[in-house]
Amino acid sequence: MTMRIEIIAVGKELVSGRTRDTNSSHIAAAFFTRGVIVKRIIIVDDDLGDIVSAVGGSLRRGTTILLVTGGLGPTGDDMTLQGVAEAAGVRIGADPLALKMVKRKYDELYGKGLVPFPELTRERLKMAAVPSGATPIENPVGVAPGIKLRVGECTIYCLPGVPAEMQGVFDGSVLPELSLPHAGRGGSGEEKDEQVRGRIGDFGHHRKGEGEVSRRLYKDQAGGLRKGYEDFRRIHRDGRGTGNHILD
Repeated sequence: MTMRIEIIAVGKELVSGRTRDTNSSHIAAAFFTRGVIVKRIIIVDDDLGDIVSAVGGSLRRGTTILLVTGGLGPTGDDMTLQGVAEAAGVRIGADPLALKMVKRKYDELYGKGLVPFPELTRERLKMAAVPSGATPIENPVGVAPGIKLRVGECTIYCLPGVPAEMQGVFDGSVLPELSLPHAGRGGSGEEKDEQVRGRIGDFGHHRKGEGEVSRRLYKDQAGGLRKGYEDFRRIHRDGRGTGNHILD
């Protein structure tokens, strides 16, 4: 089956422009270094209807891996899991494993003096409510667990919106589970990810035009992105000294 990946980033801070969507950039770069291009990135408000519509649209397009970031917290405007559940046609409810994860986190935070009490309030319990059939994913940095939900041919991963937490769940659990090889030669996977996460900038400011960059970058896509990746680096090296740097 052909892999189709989409990302939905949820958050009023994103649609308002107050915060940059670094999570989608991190995820897309990680897939790119593994020879897979993310097909679509969508940013939506903390609005239940918008989330349901975005997830439903992705499912109808035949997405096989959908990553949804943000909206997993304890406040009333954190509605991602409810939206995913409605789009998938399932109920949402307390999950025993997610409950254990949340309880353990608050016990740890209380022990460190970071919260005034360890008991699970209504707001804290909200982070243990997941769509029916979903599997909670441990959050090694924060409290709210991620989740994995299979809907037909699509696997949905819901990840926290705080970048450090998102990276902890995505890098630590999602990527290893997918077992995708790196497309580039030489260097560790982390080094490749850092290279691609470097500032892309405006291709038009380089001596090589955007069309030429795109042609060379994607010409070997059918057999993986190895050759295109090497050509891209050579184009950048040839054009260094004008405009923004690429893949520093």
